[in-house]
Amino acid sequence: QLERSGVADNTMIVFTSDNGPLLTVRGKGSTSVDPLRAQKGYLYEGGIRVPCLIHDPRRKQGAVNEAPACSIDLLPTILNW
Repeated sequence: QLERSGVADNTMIVFTSDNGPLLTVRGKGSTSVDPLRAQKGYLYEGGIRVPCLIHDPRRKQGAVNEAPACSIDLLPTILNW
């Protein structure tokens, strides 16, 4: 739709998630966070680590950044870009 609308080259796409899955049995089901510890509502890594994918049409080559980040930083970072 972005390409059909002619705005794909000027649109940044950000995908992220909420804080961890809700698990009742560790390691079971489609929302497992193994090998991380805990789940939604906990401050362990399994409750706070989430995916974040950003598509910037100005970058022609992908990159992976393993540094911790906080979603509160997304808006000022995007505005700076």
